[in-house]
Amino acid sequence: MIELYDRIYNEENKEISKSLLSKWEEELQKHLSGIRLIVVDPLDFEIYMNKMMTEISNDNRDVVLDITHAFRHMPVVIAFSLMVLKHIKDISNIMVYYGAFELKINRFDQNEPTPILKIDFINTLVSYAENLAIFNNSGYFPYILENLRYIIKYILECKTGLQI
Repeated sequence: MIELYDRIYNEENKEISKSLLSKWEEELQKHLSGIRLIVVDPLDFEIYMNKMMTEISNDNRDVVLDITHAFRHMPVVIAFSLMVLKHIKDISNIMVYYGAFELKINRFDQNEPTPILKIDFINTLVSYAENLAIFNNSGYFPYILENLRYIIKYILECKTGLQI
């Protein structure tokens, strides 16, 4: 697997061949079922949404987005696209991960694992935005109250150190 990864790493700075990408996808699918690797033009923003519309089935599912390796703008566009798709497709949960190489204690230590951050607060933020929109457009407030309970609980736990 390391040899194949090295080939991918060397080719990603050029244009990666479809056959090599396919081999890498097959290898990754042994460890992550459902993973899809798709070559897109990084400047064609609409292609992200279009590809996800065709690739994500209508069945209820969770979506995992790894934003480690990409041009910086791509995960942002994809994350916002997923927020829209959450209501078009039957997406229950969006999980975002980032391999935080910069957080290693010693970046030159090949044996030190790279921290993997789960940025799960994204679902909370999406919920807040949706609930604020519901309130602003309809005056319906129970969802906002639930959000406020969560925020107050979080603040109290941070201030007191107690699990509430």
